[in-house]
Amino acid sequence: MAVTQYPAISPPFGVPRSNHQYPMKSGETFKEGAFVLSTAGTMEECGSDPASIWGIALEPAALDPEGALIVQVAPLWEGQLVEISANVALVDTYVGEDYGIVKESNGIWRLDISDTTNVKLFVHAVDIVRGRAICSVLAAYRQIAP
Repeated sequence: MAVTQYPAISPPFGVPRSNHQYPMKSGETFKEGAFVLSTAGTMEECGSDPASIWGIALEPAALDPEGALIVQVAPLWEGQLVEISANVALVDTYVGEDYGIVKESNGIWRLDISDTTNVKLFVHAVDIVRGRAICSVLAAYRQIAP
């Protein structure tokens, strides 16, 4: 039986999706699924314990075919949900709780169940079989208004 590999973060759902291309800060090296923010009109990867989150990069940081610094991003508006894997096995008791996020050494972002202090995401549901949490960004950390 083949095992299906899922990306660490899936594109948002729950609210009509609109993905946009944005200018990207020079020198970025993030992977697809990275949490990004807008600084001075360009997208860059969030740092650890980000103060704000604009959205999720739908492609890795790279030059587009014409050589421009452009990245496709799914903005995380109010009510938008995102699937994300966690740094531990998920259980039902995580539903209804707030947790932090962590960028692992391999560049993949995950829900950090051990972080209940620097919380960024609210867990709406968990898919224990697939190891995915359905989350939304807490209002205080959404860079874009509803």
